[in-house]
Amino acid sequence: MPKEPGAKLYKDAARWPVMPPWWLLSSPQAAALINVTPATLHYWRTRGEGPATVPSLFLRKTQGDPVFYIYGVLRTWAAERVGIQYNFGDQCSDYFLHGQPHLDTCFSSLAAKASMFDHLHEHARDKIGRGEDPGIVDRETVLSLDAFYAKQPKWRRQEAKYEWDSLEA
Repeated sequence: MPKEPGAKLYKDAARWPVMPPWWLLSSPQAAALINVTPATLHYWRTRGEGPATVPSLFLRKTQGDPVFYIYGVLRTWAAERVGIQYNFGDQCSDYFLHGQPHLDTCFSSLAAKASMFDHLHEHARDKIGRGEDPGIVDRETVLSLDAFYAKQPKWRRQEAKYEWDSLEA
């Protein structure tokens, strides 16, 4: 095992999926993304070496207490392994600037933009399911995010309360 966990994992940044940085990944999804086994992530987590997880007090209690990672925090951690600074706030700003420019100018806080995007995405997804025009969030965005959205915990936006200020720093 390398002394610096996760080194060499950020070599090909283009392979990272384009998805909202505040969305959650399960431990197996996070492990697959950074090309390690879930056991390796568990080992790192127990030694305090791996990427930060979502604190369990922010999550609804479920059987087995699954471990989740915030996508943007995982990317930040992987980028730091190779000396790149790409913090959560920058990832959110880039996502809104390039992927959702209509939201970038409407709201000042990242939390408000994220909440509105999630609401609009869910609404557009429902409209596409009914065969209607999705509206503000285009069909391609909804379809490209659908694989990730389908794996989000259903309670994520209702009950998860992220500390946006600490993530943006």
